[in-house]
Amino acid sequence: MKRHVPALSGPAAGLLLLALLLRAPDAAAGARQALVQCGASLVPSLLPCCVAANLLLGAAKPALPRPAARWLGLSPVGLECLLVGAVSGFPLGAMYAAAQCKKGRMQPGEAVVTAALANQAGPAFVLGAVGLGVFGSARTGAALWAGVLVSAVLCARLLAPGSAAAPQAAPPAQAAGRSLLRALPQAVGQAGAAMVRLCAMVVFFGALLGAATPLLPTAGTLARAVAGGLLELSSGVSALGGLSRRMAAAAGLLLLGWGGCCVHLQALGPLAEAGLSFRVYLGCKGLQAAVCALLAAPLGLPPRLAWPVWAGEIFVLGVVIPKFRGGKSGNLCYNRQKSNTVEVRHAVS
Repeated sequence: MKRHVPALSGPAAGLLLLALLLRAPDAAAGARQALVQCGASLVPSLLPCCVAANLLLGAAKPALPRPAARWLGLSPVGLECLLVGAVSGFPLGAMYAAAQCKKGRMQPGEAVVTAALANQAGPAFVLGAVGLGVFGSARTGAALWAGVLVSAVLCARLLAPGSAAAPQAAPPAQAAGRSLLRALPQAVGQAGAAMVRLCAMVVFFGALLGAATPLLPTAGTLARAVAGGLLELSSGVSALGGLSRRMAAAAGLLLLGWGGCCVHLQALGPLAEAGLSFRVYLGCKGLQAAVCALLAAPLGLPPRLAWPVWAGEIFVLGVVIPKFRGGKSGNLCYNRQKSNTVEVRHAVS
């Protein structure tokens, strides 16, 4: 199958170019709308966090508590990656996890799971673009962000390699005389380059969605928001405004759990450089989207019924299923990544 992919790439690129030319006005309108979203929400919310994450990546960091990491089935470095992704937003979590794997601080099996779960929307985007922008309430955005964090924790309990993870490798020695002021220009430059790539990808997907307007469901419907959000998150989020509050919250949580193909393609490069399987990564994100869908299902119930349902879901996914797994030799995603690594080593040798 893989040998046919290069042969199909040329015709696919030709069809894509033809579609963009035939629907040039709609594609241009979609690109302009995506560019406005970049300037209004994505760059202001992500650029400062990206600078901070770059500074953190090059700095000496204290080890995080091992009991919390062990409960999640991760190493302290894996927990560190989850925290960076939780506060910074996509695609910084995946980039950070891939960089730690390249440094030898994590096994590939743990790194690919951590990269997927750390590649999530940060609080600035969820509270601002989703909470205030769609619902007019930062409180609703905070609830959605909490739902995404809970889904990441539950997926870590389900997917993380647990006792199969190797001990944390010793981090490389840090440069002795490097101060914050000397590291800041490089961190800002790297963050600026990352923002250019991110905005370019968002604008490109905006043009694709604009060109595909006749093929998409009717505007203002749930199907239109989900279809757009599965490809590019901010476009799907902006389409939630025409839905009822509960339906928009449920669809928003599902889309935030998935992240969008645009986000995943931004993580493809760092994952490939670290030797991590993109298919395993997508499987982990699919599971997180499914967990978010389960967490979103009780939103249509009265609060007195919804809270017991949420508690039951969290107990089953976070306690019962991991208990049956019993910390054995990992999980499907971990074993899949491990087999891929073995195949690569055999091919090299």
